[in-house]
Amino acid sequence: MSRRDDLWSVWREGVDRRALFISKEAVEDKPWEGARELEEIDAKGPILFVGITAGLSAPFVAGQLDLCLRHPDHYVPVLMGFNPTHQARCDSIENWDKSFRDVASLVEDAEKDGKAVVLNPIVGPDTVAGSSRMKSGSVTKILLEVLFLLAMKGELKSSLDSILRYYEEVHRSFYSLAAEPLAKAISLCGQSLLSSRHIYYIGQSTNGILGLIDASECPPTYGATTDDIRGFLLGGYDEFGNKDGDLVELTGLSVYKISEDYFLYHILPACHEEDTIVLIQSVTPELSAVVRRSCCHVVEIQISESSEPVNDGSDSSDRSVRMHFDLCDPSAFVADQVALDTQRALHGSAHHQRQSLRKLYGRPQSQ
Repeated sequence: MSRRDDLWSVWREGVDRRALFISKEAVEDKPWEGARELEEIDAKGPILFVGITAGLSAPFVAGQLDLCLRHPDHYVPVLMGFNPTHQARCDSIENWDKSFRDVASLVEDAEKDGKAVVLNPIVGPDTVAGSSRMKSGSVTKILLEVLFLLAMKGELKSSLDSILRYYEEVHRSFYSLAAEPLAKAISLCGQSLLSSRHIYYIGQSTNGILGLIDASECPPTYGATTDDIRGFLLGGYDEFGNKDGDLVELTGLSVYKISEDYFLYHILPACHEEDTIVLIQSVTPELSAVVRRSCCHVVEIQISESSEPVNDGSDSSDRSVRMHFDLCDPSAFVADQVALDTQRALHGSAHHQRQSLRKLYGRPQSQ
C-alpha cells in the first residue's frame, strides 16, 4: 500500500454512501451514535478528525468531538463551523450531559494547549433560510481542500494560490457570465415543483454524484418527497464505487436505483411536459439527444476549462472556466424524424416504450 493509500483508507472505508440518497437526519441528534461510528474506524493514531457543523449545533458531531477530547493521544480534533463559538447552540442535548456550546468551549480550551483546532470563519447568513449548502458549503470545501493540500504537500502539484484563483474564476463565470441562463434554469425547476412534477439530475462521475447529494438534501430541508427530486449516475454503481455495491439488492428500495438505464427505460417514458431534466456535464451524446427530444424541459450544463502555467515557481496553472446553460423548451420542439420516433417511443405501451428506446439509444438495457 502506498503512503497515499494508507493516508486516505479510513475515509474510503468509513463512509456510509446511503446518506447520499436519503439524508440520515435522525442520526444527527444522537451524539453517542457519532462517537460509536468514530470508534468503529480501525486505524492507528494519531487521527486528525474534522467535525463539520455549519451552525455549531449538530449533536452527532458533538459526540465525536467529545470522544476525541477524551482520547488526546489517539485523536486531534478540529471543529469546523461558521458561527462564533459563544453562539454555538446552548440547548441541552436530549439524553446527554452536555450542550454543543459546552463541547465547543472544551475544544477551545484544548486549542490553547495545542491539542485541538477551531476553524470558524464567519461568512454571514445564507440567502435561503434553512440551507447551509451555499456560503457555508463553499467555504467548507475550500477549507478542506487547503487542509488536504497541506497534508499531501509534495504529492500534489496544485498550489494554494492556484486553488483560490480557481474558485474566484468559477464565481465570476457562474454569477456574472451565466447569470441569465442560470435564472431561467431555476425558473424552469421552480415551475416543475409548483406543478407537482419532478426534477431529475443525471450526470457522470463527480458531477452525477453532486446531483445525488442535492436531491438527498431536499426532503429534510424543504419537505420534498424522495420522488420530487432524484439523481441518476452514468454507469450506476460501477461508477459509484461504493463498498456495498448495488444498494437496491441490499435494501430492496427503488430510491436507490440510480443508473442511466433505469432513468431511460423507467423514468423518462413516464415524464410529463412540466418535468425538468438537468443534464450535468459529459453525459453521452446519445443520452442527451434522446432526452432533448422528449416532452420535458431540459437544462444541459456544460463546463469548459483551459489552463495557463503560473510563474510562481510551482507546477501549478491558472484555470479559466466557462459555464454554458443550454435550455430546451418542449414548446419549441423540432419535428424531425428522430424526434417523432422518440415521441412515439415515449407514448406507447410500457413494453413498446422500452423496446423503442433500446433501439433509439443504441444498446440493450441492463438491470
